[in-house]
Amino acid sequence: MVASPTEYSRDYLRAPGRSPAAGSKARPHGQGPVGQAVLPPASKRGSKPSQVSWESSYTIRMDRSELVRLLVLNEISDDYENVDQIILPHVGKIAAKCGLVIERSEIVDALAGLIKDDLAKAYLLSPFEPYSTELQGMPPVDVIEQDFETYFYVTKKGIDICRSHRTSWPFDDEGELRSDWHLDPPP
Repeated sequence: MVASPTEYSRDYLRAPGRSPAAGSKARPHGQGPVGQAVLPPASKRGSKPSQVSWESSYTIRMDRSELVRLLVLNEISDDYENVDQIILPHVGKIAAKCGLVIERSEIVDALAGLIKDDLAKAYLLSPFEPYSTELQGMPPVDVIEQDFETYFYVTKKGIDICRSHRTSWPFDDEGELRSDWHLDPPP
């Protein structure tokens, strides 16, 4: 069976080593396995496949690590970003709207997983030539950098995942937490 683009991309948000079925249990209608959005029945959808009536029967569920990976991926999707300068403060502010406090170590773990899954790359940036140097794998960023030299940027594959996850984004167009979005409790 071939996975749909949404199922394929949701697997990339899972923490490394976590199977797509992990944590899956029978849930009421509209609540699919962790990290999967469940569309309303066909009778509640619009006439065109792209038109979906966003009713309460549509529920988006993900766990904390999937959310952190999604937020980090989104943060590095438009520019080279440094962990301490941009990623941590921005992801922390967004996660606070979900009632979460995100630790620096979670950001570093998410970046390591995104790099391992080829959704992001690490770079050394400099004001001198060469201006950017791609690093192999995840660099050591366990401590705060003094000179902010290590940056992260999304890959083409990561951009495709970002685009496919617009339906799992936890906020509406006004930046408010969506009522149909839920964070699963830790296992």
